[in-house]
Amino acid sequence: MELFDDAGVSPRLPVPKYHQVYLVLRQHLDEGRYAAGLPGELSLTREFGVARVTVRRALEQLAT
Repeated sequence: MELFDDAGVSPRLPVPKYHQVYLVLRQHLDEGRYAAGLPGELSLTREFGVARVTVRRALEQLAT
């Protein structure tokens, strides 16, 4: 079961946008969607419809 759809993040959820992106990225990694590696920051900003700083924070959280 997917936590979020691929359309982006929701500002209505009581969860920060960076954490929503982190959760989706973690889910996609668990599902093996990024077997060739994660897309770049700019690609992820377009995919999720968020600012680059939001993607960076999500990636930092993913790395810890």
